[in-house]
Parts: sequence; C-alpha cells; structure tokens
Amino acid sequence: LVLERALPVGPVAMISRGFGNCRITSTLARDVWRVQYFNSMNTLILNTIEIVQAPEAALAAAEDLADSKGRLAELVDWMSESCRAPAG
Repeated sequence: LVLERALPVGPVAMISRGFGNCRITSTLARDVWRVQYFNSMNTLILNTIEIVQAPEAALAAAEDLADSKGRLAELVDWMSESCRAPAG
C-alpha cells in the first residue's frame, strides 16, 4: 500500500500473453514499472516493481524480431513489385 501511494499509476499499460498474463503499468516515476504476473487461472502470482527503461516482459524475443524482419522484407518486396507492374 505504501508503494502504491508513492508510485501512482502512469499513462502506459500493456499486457504480455504467454503461459499466463503479465500486466505492465508505468508509474509517474521515470523508469519505474509495476509488473504483475498472473497464472492461467488469472490469479496474481508475482507483483513486482522494476526500475529499468523497459521491463524485460515487454521486450520481444530475438526469434520474434528475426521473424518480423523477414515478414517485413517480404512485404516490402511485394509492394515494390506492385509498384513496378504496368497499369491496366
């Protein structure tokens, strides 16, 4: 309760889904985040305060970034081909 009063909720909130949910909320203090982990039954199992630029739970895995890079490259190629196609 003391920490909740000292660190009011900020403007950013996000949910990361995996084996359970992880709710990430900014506080009004710079680089201070409230990170709450819930199991598959939506029961709070860990309630933490993290002092970092961005909580690790909010970051994409290297494999996900590589996959996104490949998909974006395919999209750019497809768009480039569409722009080169003769009209009508």
